[in-house]
Amino acid sequence: MSGRHAALAQQTQALAQTLALIDVHLFEATYLDEYFCALFVEVAPSSPLNAARARVVRAGDVRARRQRMKRLLNLATIALLAATVSGCGHFTALPVRGEVAGQTVDTMVDSEAARYYLAHYLRGERREPAYDAAFDALHAEPSEALPTRARLKALSERYSPDLAALFFVQRLETHAPNRPLRTAFEREFARLRASAQRPDPRFAGYLVLFVPGWDYTYSSVITGADFALPRQRLAEAGLDNRLVEIPPHGAVEDNAAVIAREIEQRRGGEKKLIVVSTSSAGPAVALALGERLPAAATLHVRAWLNVGGILQGTPVADRHLGFPLSLLARPYAWIMGWPWEAVESMSTARSRERFARLRLPAHLLTINYFGVPLSGQVTPLAIDNYLAMRPDGPNDGLTLIADALVPDSPSLAALGRDHFLAEDPEIGLRTLALAHMLMASLEGPADR
Repeated sequence: MSGRHAALAQQTQALAQTLALIDVHLFEATYLDEYFCALFVEVAPSSPLNAARARVVRAGDVRARRQRMKRLLNLATIALLAATVSGCGHFTALPVRGEVAGQTVDTMVDSEAARYYLAHYLRGERREPAYDAAFDALHAEPSEALPTRARLKALSERYSPDLAALFFVQRLETHAPNRPLRTAFEREFARLRASAQRPDPRFAGYLVLFVPGWDYTYSSVITGADFALPRQRLAEAGLDNRLVEIPPHGAVEDNAAVIAREIEQRRGGEKKLIVVSTSSAGPAVALALGERLPAAATLHVRAWLNVGGILQGTPVADRHLGFPLSLLARPYAWIMGWPWEAVESMSTARSRERFARLRLPAHLLTINYFGVPLSGQVTPLAIDNYLAMRPDGPNDGLTLIADALVPDSPSLAALGRDHFLAEDPEIGLRTLALAHMLMASLEGPADR
C-alpha cells in the first residue's frame, strides 16, 4: 500500500470510528459525505471503534434514547445523499517531526508547506528559497496582535490549515504576554507530576466553580463535559470546588442567567471565586460576567479559566441550522428534547454579535486554555466536524481557533489536542496546575 493510500485508509478508519458516536452529540457524524465513506470501512475486532461502542453502552440510557435517532439519520442519509455528497474530505498526509515554541510535534501534516515550516524553517534551516522568503514575510508581520480569523483562513487557502495552525501557535507562544504564562504553567505541572504536595495554604480561600459543557448529564462519559476528572483531582488536592448545574441543553442566554445567579448568591461569602468553563459554557460565562452582572457584583470573582470555549460560536451550528442538514437536525433535536433555540444561540452570527458587545470586569484575570490539533492529531470525536470546517481555517473540531480566545488575555495552546481535551489522560493534573498557577498569580509570591 502506498503512503498516500495508507494515509487515506487511516483517515477513513477514523471516520468509521465516529459512527459509534452518532448517538452522543448533536454536532457529530451528520456530515453525510464522511458518513457515506465510512459505510464501506471494515472494522477489526481490536479496532478502537469497538472500545468506543463499549463506552457508549456504559453511558446507560443515552444509547437507548439515541439509537432511535441513528435510524432516522440513516434513512435521511439515503434521501439526501445525492444532494449532499461532495467527496470524502481527503487531504495530503505527510509525516513530520519538529518543534514549535518548545512543544515537540510528531504527526502527519496536510501540506509540503506545513511539513517544511515545522521540520526545517522553525529550526533555522533554510533549504527552499521560495518557502523561506514567504515565511520570512510572515514572521515580519507585526506581532502585537495574534492572527485574526480572516488572516488564518487566508493562510489556509494559500498553504493549508496545518500551516495556519502552526503559525498561530508559533506567534501565540512567542507573544510577550504568553511566555511567562507558559513558563509558570510548565513549572507547576512538572512539580505536581513529580510529587503529591499539598497546595499552598493560601489557596484555601478559593472556591473553583466548574461550568460544564453541552449535554454534560448524558454524554460526559465520552466527552468529559462534566469536568469529572479535573474536579476529582482538585478535591484530592484539597481545593474546594463545585459544579454549576446549568441546563444541559440550555441556550447560551438561559445558561448565563443560571451562572449569574450562582455568582450573585456567593457574593459576600468567605471564598474568592475562580470560574472554569468549557465549550458551550464559555459564551454563557462571558455573557454572565460581561453583561448580566454589574462589575460591583463580580468583585469576588477573581479569575476565569476559559477552556476551549466556543466564544464566537461554531460553524457546525450554522450548517445544522441551514438546508439541507436542518432536515436532520430538527427531528434530532425534537426526539432528544433539545430546544432549537439552544442550537441557534451557538451560531456564529448570533455569537459574534453577542460577544462583541460584552465588557468583562477590569479586575478579572482571564486565561485561555484551548486545543490546537494538526490534521494528523484529530480524535474520532472531532474528525467529522474538523473536516467540514477545514475550508474556514484551522479549528479544534467544533470552533475556529481564533474564536476560542478572549482577546488580549494570556493564552496557553494545547498543541496536538482538539476540542475534546478530556481525551488527554493528564487533563486532571493539567487543570490542577492551571488552578494553582491562577491562585499563585492572584496571591503573589509565597513567603520563603
